[in-house]
Amino acid sequence: MKKPMHDYIEGWYDKDGARMKEGLHDLLAKRHPDNNSTNGVAGINLQSLLSVVPQYGGQKGEQRRADIAILDSLDTIATAKITSNEYIDYVHLVFIDNKWTIINVLWDYHNDAPEKLSDQQIMAIKKPIHDYVEGWYDKDADRIKKGLHPDLAKRSINPQNPAGIDQYTRSSLLEVVEQYGGQNGDERILDIELLDVQKNIASAKVISNSFVDYIQLCYVDNQWLILNVLWSFK
Repeated sequence: MKKPMHDYIEGWYDKDGARMKEGLHDLLAKRHPDNNSTNGVAGINLQSLLSVVPQYGGQKGEQRRADIAILDSLDTIATAKITSNEYIDYVHLVFIDNKWTIINVLWDYHNDAPEKLSDQQIMAIKKPIHDYVEGWYDKDADRIKKGLHPDLAKRSINPQNPAGIDQYTRSSLLEVVEQYGGQNGDERILDIELLDVQKNIASAKVISNSFVDYIQLCYVDNQWLILNVLWSFK
């Protein structure tokens, strides 16, 4: 599972786009908070990333750093954290064609992560997740929308899809809430685990009645919003 992450970061250090590509899914969505970009987030796809490797890749500093932590994993999806010389990367991985590849990345430059989150900070990070899941239970598209970044990328593995992946944007997800939303089972389940939090990005695991969601959140316009989601049925 760690191999694609080593290919990703060590390929960047070596300016080796071919090695980086080995660890990345064709539908890669790589984003980071950027106040100068539309909606407060800058994004790049696989081809655009590979095109900038010769110019911007390379090692900064005297030593290479590539600390990899698996934050959580299931049979076919996983979420992890990579700490390198300059960056913190939260990554979502999928197991397709007998190998793990990175499909979602949310990154930021190193900054001062909060040593201990206050109750108020925890509530602020969890609020969009409550809106997302409870809005789904209630078939309340307006509430779900409150928790989602406009550039949402929500993915899941689907072997029946030629690309192996099903995708939702924010608008396409909201369109299916009335048809597919609602509560399955006699009681509502909503377990939220914050896996890692930096100044402007966060990673979480969410268990609801039918689903497990790995969620990447970003802090833009003075609020936390869900940007990337990788989910699976329980």
